[in-house]
Amino acid sequence: MVEAAVLVNERLSGELQQAITALSWSPGGEFLAIASAGGELLLLDFPAGCEELLCGNSDESLSAIGFSADSCFLMAVGQASCLLLWELGGSGLRPMAIEPIS
Repeated sequence: MVEAAVLVNERLSGELQQAITALSWSPGGEFLAIASAGGELLLLDFPAGCEELLCGNSDESLSAIGFSADSCFLMAVGQASCLLLWELGGSGLRPMAIEPIS
């Protein structure tokens, strides 16, 4: 009998406190962002082999997340009625302040 090929060599896993409400792969597949009903946003960085919690637990759910076409930016929106934006780059993640959009 032929041995099955290993499909996954390494696994990243993060833990969210509430139900997943949205997820998004970056266009090149380097990142996976996962949002929760509790306002958490977890970013899995596959090339670096790590995960980072970008938003902590809050009372306001995140409902949509997405990457820019060049994977340089990550955005999230939810019940708080404001846009959250991060710049992804060689120097790490930088949150960008955006005025709430009504």
